[in-house]
Amino acid sequence: MKITIDEKQYEKLQARVMDEIIETIVSELQSAGVEEEKICELTADLSFSIGTIIDASRVMELDGKPVLPFLTFATNEDRSEIIANEDGSYMHDDAYGKVYALFGKD
Repeated sequence: MKITIDEKQYEKLQARVMDEIIETIVSELQSAGVEEEKICELTADLSFSIGTIIDASRVMELDGKPVLPFLTFATNEDRSEIIANEDGSYMHDDAYGKVYALFGKD
């Protein structure tokens, strides 16, 4: 497997994943009949929380050892090459800003 460190491409890819997480949360909350005024804050909070899990920013353990996810992206379907960022993902940093922009809030 070839690993390519490409911070700019990685940033685009992780942003797309966060966009998908946000879109999915909004859609599911709407389908569940959640009041529109609550959807923005719930989406922001949930997307941030999911991002912290993926980014290994949340403390997790298994059998007394840390669980540290490290997000990478395959460049093709056979996954013979992946794009990574040396420091891992940081998508939770953008969660609130992306959600507030989507809902037209500052």
